[in-house]
Amino acid sequence: MPELNLDNTDERRRHLDIPLMKLDEKYTLTILYVLRNGPIQKTDLINIVASSSDTVKKRVDHLVEEGLVQEVRENQRPFRKMVRLT
Repeated sequence: MPELNLDNTDERRRHLDIPLMKLDEKYTLTILYVLRNGPIQKTDLINIVASSSDTVKKRVDHLVEEGLVQEVRENQRPFRKMVRLT
């Protein structure tokens, strides 16, 4: 499987290998594109990206596993789930 290798000699940055196959999955790049503007509520992300909430949830889970995005639950009401780039 081909991999995207973003290697930088700067010690402050970490080495990151992203399987290209994951980026090719439906809505993955769209989600990353939307998140470039900052954190967004998960339900809003679903409404913007696709009509199928299940697919978007799966893609967000994959991106979390790869370390590209992070899900954060707010500590105050209404306890929204926010998604942001790492």
